[in-house]
Amino acid sequence: MKQWLILQDWHIAALFIGLGSSAALFAWTTFNLYQVASNNLGFIAEYGLMGLRDGGLLQLLEICWHSLLALLLFLLFKGCETEITHRWRKLGEP
Repeated sequence: MKQWLILQDWHIAALFIGLGSSAALFAWTTFNLYQVASNNLGFIAEYGLMGLRDGGLLQLLEICWHSLLALLLFLLFKGCETEITHRWRKLGEP
């Protein structure tokens, strides 16, 4: 496994930078994602194959890509948060 994927080996400053940047990018990626997805599916449902040919399919693939990116950013956020919490709790142990 690649060394940079192991969060236990990251410096605490890198964990905080990863935590903050992943949270900000997650918020930016998911902003208005639900509204765009529901409007796109409504467009496809109303116009059918013509809607898919007019860009509905490409936009649907783009929405799926943004959703996957948002999921990966959320997982990075939770991983950094868990590691920071784990290190903080270890400091309080006798």
